[in-house]
Amino acid sequence: ELFLSRQIGAMAARVATVAVWQGKCLPPTWEATLIEAKETAARSSQSGAEVLLFPELFACSYDQSLSKKEVYESSRCLQSEELKAVSALAKEFKLCIGFPYPERASEPGSMLVYNSCAVFSAAGEIVANYRKVQLFGDWENSCFEAGCECYDSCFDLPLSSGICIRCGILICFDIEFPEPARCLAMQGGAELLLVPTALGHEKVKETTPCRVLPTRAVENHVFIMYSNFEGSFAQKNGGTAEFCGLSAILAPNAEELARADTTVSDEPKLLTATLKLDCHYDDNIRRNPYLTVASKHWEDGLYRPLASANPTESRGPAREKLAMDALHSST
Repeated sequence: ELFLSRQIGAMAARVATVAVWQGKCLPPTWEATLIEAKETAARSSQSGAEVLLFPELFACSYDQSLSKKEVYESSRCLQSEELKAVSALAKEFKLCIGFPYPERASEPGSMLVYNSCAVFSAAGEIVANYRKVQLFGDWENSCFEAGCECYDSCFDLPLSSGICIRCGILICFDIEFPEPARCLAMQGGAELLLVPTALGHEKVKETTPCRVLPTRAVENHVFIMYSNFEGSFAQKNGGTAEFCGLSAILAPNAEELARADTTVSDEPKLLTATLKLDCHYDDNIRRNPYLTVASKHWEDGLYRPLASANPTESRGPAREKLAMDALHSST
């Protein structure tokens, strides 16, 4: 059942051109965000792209000096006028748009904010709204509520050409864990992962776009769109944030269909690539059937220990750190 839609789709030889934005963090206003979104949507449409992705918290910038109150003030509900403006852009340019933003909870009186990514179809309809589950660092954990989506919650993204792509969303730190991507592929049937990020400029952090992402693509037979900021950004408190760029579009065999570098440009970059959805998938599943083998192993119970695994009972540095954290929190 997992692969039925792909096998049927292979008869139609689906092809789609996609685009990923990379540039400097914008001024933290909705006005600046929507101006850049419109200009980029126009460029993407002219290039023939049918799907466009922006980086994590593209709306109002990834500024770790903002207080929880300031983050709340910049947040918007999914049904807000600002998000309706993005919907109108998708419809105007017949372009699917992955739009990350600070999402204000719609419940009356709630002060909750989520690190979210809304996805609009080429008809301007909201087809998905994912809330980041794996929040990173003190700032995110103090300003945002973690999402509780199941990692099998994929969605069908209808393109202007008439074809559909089975998609999943992970935001930044989410992709650094193997389980979420595997769940999206095995249980959700994902073919394409949309991964907005705000990754800093440190040598160790470049491991994620250059090593982790290709691994996720190969082991799950998925395409990946990965959008990051580049260069330095003057934060509100006078500090400076650095982003490493290295946005990419990857094929299921880890081939880099498009890759940005770490250089900083005056104008935002727009990476584009053509996804041969069925050809890549069929070739890779024949070469290395990870998902079919993994599915059988689950049925046979070989991975049952994972369901009851407790990292505090494992050996090594991880256990020691957790024990020390628990000790400090109790004193």
